[in-house]
Amino acid sequence: MQKHEGKIRLEKASAEVFRLQEICEKLSKDIDKNYSVFVGNSYPVKKVKEMITRVSETDADVLILGENGTGKELVAREIHRNSARKDNVFMNVDLGAISESLLESELFGHIKGAIIDAYKDMPGRFELASGGTIFLDEIGNLSIPMQAKLLSVLENRRITRIGSAIEIPVNIRLICATNRNLHQMVNERRFREDLLYRINMVEIHVPPLKERKDDIPLLIDHYLEMFKQKYHKPKLRISQNTIGKLKNYPWPGNIRELKNVVERAIILGNSGQLSPSSLFVPGYSVSETQSEESFDLDKNEKQIILKAINHNRGNITNAARDLGIARAALYRRMKKHGI
Repeated sequence: MQKHEGKIRLEKASAEVFRLQEICEKLSKDIDKNYSVFVGNSYPVKKVKEMITRVSETDADVLILGENGTGKELVAREIHRNSARKDNVFMNVDLGAISESLLESELFGHIKGAIIDAYKDMPGRFELASGGTIFLDEIGNLSIPMQAKLLSVLENRRITRIGSAIEIPVNIRLICATNRNLHQMVNERRFREDLLYRINMVEIHVPPLKERKDDIPLLIDHYLEMFKQKYHKPKLRISQNTIGKLKNYPWPGNIRELKNVVERAIILGNSGQLSPSSLFVPGYSVSETQSEESFDLDKNEKQIILKAINHNRGNITNAARDLGIARAALYRRMKKHGI
């Protein structure tokens, strides 16, 4: 009897060692990534930080919405860092980077021989993340069949590896993110309504960089210091005039684009001060930005209105919404400026 119990304990210990090895293997790709805090002091960012603080105190499932490159993963990591699960694993799963044929195995695991090339039992991401947080990025990419399987796991907090009949309990905190309009996808029957209700107990909207331009100097300083250390160029500087020009660039790629621009400038920079030409992206002329800040209210209002209309491809209703005014009020301002 004792021999049998000892064998069971040994098997459990071996399984735990294997689980920890798998966690190390899955997380090794993250080691060299320099994840930072969610930088910014603008009003939109303060609202996001307030939400992070409030939701971190709970174990609620969170849905993070925002354009590509806005920092949705940083928000997810901040929630994890400030939660009771901070000492356990943060498992990042990019659903857009895993093929449909491999997704179920990646998420829920498999047993030996259950799928092609399955030479041993393999735990999935949910199992490996147990005790911590699992972050499902690009949740809008899930197929309807996979949505049903995910819903079942979230409702029961149990997974079943492919080829097995044994249910394994998982203790996870779920955070999802997407740049898609899931409510519209529900209306189009491309996303399950019950799954949406399950994952968006709390929604956090991450603003695009164009809506938080006051944060651009802080972000530039943050990445400047980061990459000066990385590439051993401590003397590189950037002038306030150049930062002012960067604030006027539209940044369609959001924070990811800004980060790449700063890193490229550091790599290529040889002199002590980075110039506007070394920082601006290809295809965008420095002359397109304002050389001096204008305080002409009428001129600025006209430019903002034109930008909103162009951004919305002539749709006045959407332009008015982005400007935060009624459509009738926008028409009056258009008439005033001869637009």
